[in-house]
Amino acid sequence: MKWKAMLALFDGVLAACFLAIFLMPIAALGGGFFALFWRRNWPVAAVFLAVLAAVNAWFIANRRMIGLLQAGDWPALAALLEERVFHSRVPRSLHVGLLANAYLATSNTDGLAGLEAFVGKRRPRLAARHTLAFGIPHLVAGDPAAAEAWFAARLDERGLRDRNWIRWNRAFCLVQLRRTAEARAELDALADSSDPVLAMLSLYLGDACAANEPAAAERAAAGRRALIHRVSADRMRRICSEGGGNVEVAVLSDLIGKAKTWLYAEDPV
Repeated sequence: MKWKAMLALFDGVLAACFLAIFLMPIAALGGGFFALFWRRNWPVAAVFLAVLAAVNAWFIANRRMIGLLQAGDWPALAALLEERVFHSRVPRSLHVGLLANAYLATSNTDGLAGLEAFVGKRRPRLAARHTLAFGIPHLVAGDPAAAEAWFAARLDERGLRDRNWIRWNRAFCLVQLRRTAEARAELDALADSSDPVLAMLSLYLGDACAANEPAAAERAAAGRRALIHRVSADRMRRICSEGGGNVEVAVLSDLIGKAKTWLYAEDPV
């Protein structure tokens, strides 16, 4: 849906709600009572109109960005957002997040690394909110030791968003470094996550680390049975395809595919 149609629909719904609330007294109690009702409640109408005006102003001011986003024109969107982020005194979270996604969509890991450095210097708290996106170049760089150190350092930051996913990323690096005992400790803690994708990946890696460890293998098997009963294969497939706003789900699509095959290959007894 084009942004103009979205805005018109939004305005229409709000206007209908407004009219229904403020015209109801006329139908129910007559015009005399409506005058009294209006004198007492006009500030509510003023607030409503102010909110409506603010929303419309935001859509109009950001119409080019919204149009590029709807068209999926990631290079043009990145160019627009670079102007807004790198030439702004105070980078906004929305612009930083969208620019990070645009860089990921165009496989511009150098741009993402530059964005991380810029935001980390200007607004460290904001960088912590976008750590998951900023961590992807480290995750796929082929240097698990450096990536593990980077994710471990992020876990000490205040205001960190997606903390459990950052923990999983560190555990993934630990698996590659063959530090299996440390990896299992993190993966076991994440296996009960309310996020089905994170739980599945944690169990999958935990099972891979459980060779010659009967107790660890049994924990992975028990967690697998519990997750299968909690999340059906169709629901897991739908969750993975939608992504839930998690940019890393798309990056890990191959690993997630293998984990789904492992999880639902057969119903464990």
